[in-house]
Amino acid sequence: MKEIEKYVGYYLGIYVVVLTICRFFQYFYYCQGQSLMCAVTKQGIQDIVTLTAYVLTPIVAIIGFLNWKIEKQYDLEKSQAEKLISLLIEVNFKIDKNTN
Repeated sequence: MKEIEKYVGYYLGIYVVVLTICRFFQYFYYCQGQSLMCAVTKQGIQDIVTLTAYVLTPIVAIIGFLNWKIEKQYDLEKSQAEKLISLLIEVNFKIDKNTN
């Protein structure tokens, strides 16, 4: 779980930096430094929701991929353990057969 938190943290950190830079330029371009004169619009809210969806989608993909990778590794180890157990049983059977 630590690996997932690390990747999501990096991703969100980069997103916050980019968002801050964009907001800085938007503040001076659209609002021209007058924060009280800059009104919230319906289009602005839709843009925020759209941008949030763009940001959350890769996070979900990162979490899904890393969880799949952990599950796949578990399945591989389980398969190898089952093969090893079957070989040990076979060897044990042959040893018992030869001693009798």
